[in-house]
Order: sequence, then structure tokens, then C-alpha cells
Amino acid sequence: VAIERASSRVAALAPRLSGAVLDALRARRQKIELAGATLGATSPFRVLARGYSITRRVGGKEPLTNSAPLAAGDRVETLLATGSFVSAVESTGRDTGSSSS
Repeated sequence: VAIERASSRVAALAPRLSGAVLDALRARRQKIELAGATLGATSPFRVLARGYSITRRVGGKEPLTNSAPLAAGDRVETLLATGSFVSAVESTGRDTGSSSS
């Protein structure tokens, strides 16, 4: 009798448990999708596709964020959404008095 009651209770609670698990999975999926969308929006590749570029010293890994370490004649590589190119620095904002590089 006790086993039958317990079995009956399990059968009655199973749909609630199943629903709770599905709800939890849906909530997790939404969080993962939101995180993926956020990562996608801030991806360096997505930024490059909007027309920005990344410039670094030839052979370097760190992007240049300031013209101060550059001098005329330095070679830099510019990464674009598709492709890249190498150029030589003619002058910097430090040399010309402007604040842009």
C-alpha cells in the first residue's frame, strides 16, 4: 500500500518536475544566446567589418593605441575585415603636433 501511494505520488509529480526542468533549460538557453550575441557584437572581427582596423608593428602582436612609440620609418601592419597591408610611418601626431596617428 505504501509503495502504491509513493508510486502514485511520483506519477503525479513527474509532469511538474519535467516542466521545471524544461523551464530551467529554456532560461539557460536564453542566457547562452544573449551571451553569444554580446560576444558577437563586440568581436574584433565584427568591429573590423564595420570599417575599423587594427594596426600593430610588423611582427608584433599588440595593437597600437598610441603613436608615441612610433618613429618615421617604422613598419606597421594594418588588419582589415578582409586582408591586411604593411606600411611605413612617415610621421606621427607627435611629429606634426596633431593628436591623431
